[in-house]
Amino acid sequence: MRQNILFVCTGNTCRSAMAAYLAAHIKDRLLPQAAFRFDSAGLVAVDGYPPSENAVAALKEWDIDIADHRSKKFQSYMVDRADIIACMTGMHKNAVLTEYPEAAGKVFFLGELSGSNEEIPDPYMGSLERYRLTRDVLKDEIQQMLEKLWETKGNEE
Repeated sequence: MRQNILFVCTGNTCRSAMAAYLAAHIKDRLLPQAAFRFDSAGLVAVDGYPPSENAVAALKEWDIDIADHRSKKFQSYMVDRADIIACMTGMHKNAVLTEYPEAAGKVFFLGELSGSNEEIPDPYMGSLERYRLTRDVLKDEIQQMLEKLWETKGNEE
């Protein structure tokens, strides 16, 4: 069963972009048989912006290239396409549900899906070290999320 997972943050130049690329990397390494697909968007994003330099640098350290990513504003068609909308914080989740109540049942913050109930810190305008910390938190959260999804839904194919 294919699972389309959309990661959502504020501007789609840091957290959600990093999450989508990390998720694809983790899936390829740990669950290559899984039919997960990943995308990202930002609630107040402006279409077409590149990822932040430190987001590129932090992921490049793990041989993940996000330099070609371009930001996308969250839009209603994304609600229809996504099976799961994984927001970086509870505030993002509430904003999606306020604007798109039809998304109820598929919108979570990432910590809900991983089981940690932690929110993802925003590294925007921070140091490379701050982006590394966000990258590391995202890796752990996404790995837990994918393993849980695979256990419950992924192997129903």
